[in-house]
Amino acid sequence: MYNVPTYQEINPAAFSCVTFPFLFAMMYGDYGHGFFFFCIGLTMVILAPKYEGVASLEFVFKLRYIVLMMGMFSMYNGLLYNEFFAIPNDWFGSCYNIDKDRMTVAEGKAVDPPTSVGVYQLNDDSKHCTYAFGFDPVWWLSTQQLVMTNSVKMKMAVIMATFHMSMGMINKGLNAIFFKKWLVLFFEVFTGLVIFWGLIGWLVFLVLYKWMFYPVNAYAAELTNPAEFAKLNMSPSLINTMTSLTVSLGKTPESSNPLEPGELVEVEFFPNQTSIGIALVLAVGVAVPLMLCVIPLAACCSHKKEAPAGNDFEAQKGGENEENRLLESGNGDEPVDDAKADIKAYQALLDDGEDEGGHGLDEIFIHQMIETIEFVLNCISNTASYLRLWALSLAHSELADVFLVQMLGAVWKMNTDSGVGMITLVTFLVGFGWAAATTGILLLMDFVECLLHTQRLHWVEFMSKFFGGGGY
Repeated sequence: MYNVPTYQEINPAAFSCVTFPFLFAMMYGDYGHGFFFFCIGLTMVILAPKYEGVASLEFVFKLRYIVLMMGMFSMYNGLLYNEFFAIPNDWFGSCYNIDKDRMTVAEGKAVDPPTSVGVYQLNDDSKHCTYAFGFDPVWWLSTQQLVMTNSVKMKMAVIMATFHMSMGMINKGLNAIFFKKWLVLFFEVFTGLVIFWGLIGWLVFLVLYKWMFYPVNAYAAELTNPAEFAKLNMSPSLINTMTSLTVSLGKTPESSNPLEPGELVEVEFFPNQTSIGIALVLAVGVAVPLMLCVIPLAACCSHKKEAPAGNDFEAQKGGENEENRLLESGNGDEPVDDAKADIKAYQALLDDGEDEGGHGLDEIFIHQMIETIEFVLNCISNTASYLRLWALSLAHSELADVFLVQMLGAVWKMNTDSGVGMITLVTFLVGFGWAAATTGILLLMDFVECLLHTQRLHWVEFMSKFFGGGGY
């Protein structure tokens, strides 16, 4: 946090104590690497009393709890991603039988009735199996592993973006209630939440609904179970759903029917999905002009009604900022109970504009227009910024995998004729190179990189929603 909070406003540090290490861990999810920093943090916590008062180590030991939590959350996310130095582990028993080879296309068609091919068969065909926690390790034997993990991590990043920024906007509303800024509460916070949840929130709802309430049978065959086969191949795309709602003006998304080639079928996750989406888009369309127009119009009307003649209005501009309002309240313990204080700055700007030629109202509208356009664009750009959670996680995972496969994996693929002793010796020697690459790049460079990206997400995307940082 770069600024000191304004007196009595919500302090973002209270939230960042938890969200900072968790967002870091989403990018650094590996319970091998996370355990390394967990041990460092735990060691610092244990040694802190012993070195208390040592000036040269004071700053280092101040970081002990945040390092401990970063390591702990990295271990948690690493278990979700099922990565231990890029090695998956079968802690809870895979749903799939990897002892049997995957069926070829010819073998699948030869079975009576025909069955799915190219996949491992379930251990128990009679029930739907879900891995107990995190990713099933059998995905690492599939050519679709990267596609599947990327899809999940990308959606998790958008979900976290919605949660984190919504928390920032709600904090702005709580500040507005405390300081009695009613115009800000109703026409910036509430309208902002309608805009944000009407677009991004609807997308997140569809993601969660698809995960929890739209099951498909990956083993459905066209001849034996045509209904499930069609559902599997016509599952609504989230991208098509959102573009049909916004770009195509509420058109229901369509998909090709695999049972009837050439036929397009409207697809939805649930009945009336498109109608609900249209209603949300219309709500966004109403919220934008409210955010744009109400505050400037209120400032204009209040100015015409209450501003004294001549230049006497300058004497009444003591409430232009938070510091003066606190002074006006007497002892500073209670905020001024005056809704008009919300628009003092607009009144001052309007009065100055009239003195110079009557353009004050234009200037107020331009200012509010910039604020509104910036907010609407930030709903998209800030959400996209959280995709770094996915991108950095992908980079971390792939770098660890490259080091493992290209160094130790190359040794383990050596011809067994070389002898176990030779392979063990070469593994020991190459292991030093693998350890050096892991330490220098993943445990040091990538750690700092994820740290900086986490700091950016908090300062720009989260704190900008509510944090004044006036320092008085």
